[in-house]
Amino acid sequence: MKYLLFLSASVMAACGGGGTSSTEICLDNSGSLTTYVANKLIIPTDALSAEDFEFDVDGDGEAENALGDILGLASSAIDVNGSVNTALAEGTPHLLLAMKATGFSTAKGTGMEVIVGDTATFPTDNPPCTPAGCDPDDMTMTCTCGGHLNGSTTFTVAGNTASNLLVGNTIGGNFVSAQGTIDLSIEITPGTPIDISLKNARIEAKQISETTIGAGRLGGAILQTDIEATLIPQIANLMNSSVTDECDLDGDGISQEAEIQACCGSTETDPDEICKSANQTNPTNQDACDFYCMWNTDDDFNIAAQDVKDGPAGAFLSPDVDLDGDGTKDAMSFGIGYEAVGAVFTAPKLSADQTLCAAD
Repeated sequence: MKYLLFLSASVMAACGGGGTSSTEICLDNSGSLTTYVANKLIIPTDALSAEDFEFDVDGDGEAENALGDILGLASSAIDVNGSVNTALAEGTPHLLLAMKATGFSTAKGTGMEVIVGDTATFPTDNPPCTPAGCDPDDMTMTCTCGGHLNGSTTFTVAGNTASNLLVGNTIGGNFVSAQGTIDLSIEITPGTPIDISLKNARIEAKQISETTIGAGRLGGAILQTDIEATLIPQIANLMNSSVTDECDLDGDGISQEAEIQACCGSTETDPDEICKSANQTNPTNQDACDFYCMWNTDDDFNIAAQDVKDGPAGAFLSPDVDLDGDGTKDAMSFGIGYEAVGAVFTAPKLSADQTLCAAD
């Protein structure tokens, strides 16, 4: 089963109105501009590693990363990080970062621009995979991928590419932004993106130089309304696509029922009976069969949003932070890590002076 991670970030920081106060950070336009492309994304592999990418999202003095914990559980069965970074090497997609700062060690009013990577930001000099025309999804071809992550590739940023700014301070070589919103589009299987909007989000960068960001993380919280309306239905779509991809029967005119029967090596027609007999047949596609049987809770041939709610992770897909301070938890925390190397491109906003202030 091939997993891809499509990470696109649209970041909006809260701008201050009126006069500057002691808790307000304003962008220092006198800083120098450096540009990067993410060459590594780091998904938690267990509860302990999830702590590495957590932030105090709701200001209660406790750092959180609930969705990171869930992905950590998934990583025990699936090489999420391996698949995610294979996708980066293949150029699907690009996460571009631009930083304006008066120094990498200490700098007040550091600006970070996060630029959505899509087909409009393809590298113009070093293609992701060689030789030319190589398709990494074609198992008959031998491709070498990751050429665009060599630290000097030029990217073309389209005029309509999504891009926004965060502002923060760099202290002791560590940049941390003020809170804003980070919109993520995570594509774990081809053609099945999961859109997530992180509120009260921050982005951090460490080990910063002109050519690298040695360690970074970003995180925030997903509103419960978004979990119900967007995240859970998209996870259900992802799971159906995952089963179909593993069975490798999609597009052959075979019904969903026949796909599940083939994957599980069963001639039964009742979903429950298929799952009961599957482990006795030891089919080639046992992983996909087990995945379907674990998540399908209503005995049909489709993993639906309700199956996700009623399934193994349903209890975990619930709020753990209170963003509006009314005493009721209304969002779920999430954070991941990243690393970046140098890149050449024109930052849509930071290439010119900008007025941006945010509460620290």
